[in-house]
Amino acid sequence: MQAHEQNRTFGTGAIRDGGKKPSLQYISPHAMFRLGEWLRFACEDRKPHPYAPRNWEKGMPMSECVASLQRHVEKFKLGDTSEDHLAAILFGGMALCHYEEEIKAGRLPASLDDMPHYVHPSTETKVQAKLDEFNGSGAFAAEDTLVKIVDCTFEGERLPVWDEPIQGKPTENVNQGSIYDGPQTDYLRETQPAKPLTVYLCGPITGVTRDYDWRYEATQYLTNHGVRCLSPLRGKQADQISNHGLSYKGQLASPEIADRDRMDIDEADVILAHFPYDPPRQSIGSLMEMGMAHAKGKPVILCTSLKTFNDHLFCRNFCVIMQDFNKALEYITHNNWRK
Repeated sequence: MQAHEQNRTFGTGAIRDGGKKPSLQYISPHAMFRLGEWLRFACEDRKPHPYAPRNWEKGMPMSECVASLQRHVEKFKLGDTSEDHLAAILFGGMALCHYEEEIKAGRLPASLDDMPHYVHPSTETKVQAKLDEFNGSGAFAAEDTLVKIVDCTFEGERLPVWDEPIQGKPTENVNQGSIYDGPQTDYLRETQPAKPLTVYLCGPITGVTRDYDWRYEATQYLTNHGVRCLSPLRGKQADQISNHGLSYKGQLASPEIADRDRMDIDEADVILAHFPYDPPRQSIGSLMEMGMAHAKGKPVILCTSLKTFNDHLFCRNFCVIMQDFNKALEYITHNNWRK
C-alpha cells in the first residue's frame, strides 16, 4: 500500500492533490459491521440497562478501556463464544484512540488518561539524541556529560527531573578527552523514567460520603508528595452505590469491578486500608483485598481505631497497624518501600 505523495492528473483533466493520507479504503468491512453490531447491541439490546447512543464518547478513564480490552482478549484466547470478543476488542481500541485525540484537542479532560506512561516521549527523544551521538567505539563525548534522565508526568503534572552523572570509570582518549567507558546497558536502564510510588486505597464502600472524603484527603496529601493513588471509587458516584455490598447502580455488581480492583492491587506498591467507621456490614471486599495484597508480598498499612481489627491475630501479624490517619499518611511518605 503506497501513499500518493504527488499531485495526480486523471484522464478527465481532474487533479487530485498528493500527500500522505489515511488509507481508510483498506479497513475490512467485516470488522466495521461487527463493530457496528457491537455498538447497536449496547444501545438497543443490552438488558436491563442499555447505554445511551454515544455514551462512550463522553469519556471514561483509559484504564477502564484497557482492562475491558484485556479481558476480552483473554476470553477470546479461551475460546469463549458468549460474546463477540473481537468486536469488543475493536471497540476498546477505537475508544482509546478517540480519547487520545480528544484529549489532545482539549475537548476531553487530560485526567482521563490515567495510564502509567512508564516511558515518556521526551525521555525517548533524549535517549535517541544521545545514541545518535554515539561514536561507534563504545564512548560518548566528554562535553556532553552522561546523565540519568528521569522525565515523566503524573496526572498532568510534571515530576521532578534529576540530572546526575552516572558513576563510572573515566578514561583518557587523545582525540576526545575524558570518556565514559562503563556498560552501555547501565545508561539505557537509567534513562527509563521512575514509576511513582503507588498506593491502593482500600476500605469499606457503603455509599456514604466518608468513603469518598478520606480517599480524597489521602490522594491530595500523597500526590503532593509524589505518590500515585489508586482508588476503587474512581468513576463511581455515591448515590449509585448501595449498602448491600454486591450491588451497584441497583443491579448485581459487574465482575469487571472486582477485576479492576485486583489489577490495581497488582500495580500498587503499598496498600492503605482505612476503616474510619464501623461498617454496617462486614466489608468482605476490603478484607479480600488485604489478603490478596499480603499474599503478593505487598505491605498493608491498616489505619483504624476499631478493636475488631486491632485485636485480631491476622491483622497484628500481617499489617502495620496505626490509629492516626495523618500519621499513617506520613508513614507512607517517609519510608523507602523499594529497598
